[in-house]
Amino acid sequence: MSSFDNVQPAVTSSEERNRTFDAAFTKDAIIRPLFTTTTPVILDIGAHKGESISRFASAFPDCKIISVEPNPELVGALTADYGDRATIIEKAVAACEGTIDLFVNEQTGTSSLLRVNEESRDSITIQDEGIAGLGAINKQIQVESTTIDAIARSHDLNSIELIKIDVQGAELDVLRGAARSLAITSVIEVEISFFDFWESSTTFRQIEEILHPAGFSLYSLPFVSQNPMNGRTDWVDAIYARR
Repeated sequence: MSSFDNVQPAVTSSEERNRTFDAAFTKDAIIRPLFTTTTPVILDIGAHKGESISRFASAFPDCKIISVEPNPELVGALTADYGDRATIIEKAVAACEGTIDLFVNEQTGTSSLLRVNEESRDSITIQDEGIAGLGAINKQIQVESTTIDAIARSHDLNSIELIKIDVQGAELDVLRGAARSLAITSVIEVEISFFDFWESSTTFRQIEEILHPAGFSLYSLPFVSQNPMNGRTDWVDAIYARR
């Protein structure tokens, strides 16, 4: 039975359509029909503490996961907890290979290749509590960097079903190092950060200037994070599918 079996023909208003959508679709339910195989190769760029490894292993039991995380404070536990389910690479994914600065924050989910913007007007915490409310931020360390193309080459990948990118504002750096790999990829799932929490932000136009020429178009926005303080959109999860 497909997810569409739950959709009623009388669903016409946007509110009804969205409620029906939320009941029928998760991100993985959206992505699954876009795959061309039941044994997908998934590149997990920005593993953090293994949340996405757990998600993919549950949704796609026969998948091969290559998961990349640059924060040395997280990699040990990540490997211990998920090393039997994914290939763990301790590097940052960027536009080129070498070394790169990583800015590590006490709230590890905000660590990035970009500094936290201490004058952010979109950060609710900074506006409410000041910069001290974030705890320790912008601890600068150097880490090894790689590219998606280098990962694909070193693992002899001939096809990639999904590249998931969650890198806290550094999406463009990741995509700039994936020119060859995009040609063998079916789906891109990318978190696009619009707000000013880091010292630079991203636009749809910048993302699509890379993905459109590579044969991708926007397929779905399954998650949108709205800012309750000022009404803007902070970030979205976007799914791009090969045309």
